[in-house]
Amino acid sequence: MWHKLWNGSTWSNWQGLGGNCKDGLAVASKGPNQLDCYAIGFNNDLIHTSWNGSVWSGWESLGGNWLQAPAAVSLAGKRIDTFLIGTDKALYHQWFS
Repeated sequence: MWHKLWNGSTWSNWQGLGGNCKDGLAVASKGPNQLDCYAIGFNNDLIHTSWNGSVWSGWESLGGNWLQAPAAVSLAGKRIDTFLIGTDKALYHQWFS
């Protein structure tokens, strides 16, 4: 995954964030200077990294066996809801705080 930042007047250079992403990307913010990024890994699991305003975390697997890219949204501070399609083609929901 790659990231580029707009600081209000100029763009930063591209920053490689690593990860072993197979499909899609969803990004949501649960507060100022916070980003949570979700993608499907090569094991079809949901993988996650986050920005805390200073540094990116390492990638972690959140498990599962998913068919398509995730969707993520934050409706209230401190919580992100993710939605995924499972191999049984059902819609799954998980929230993180």
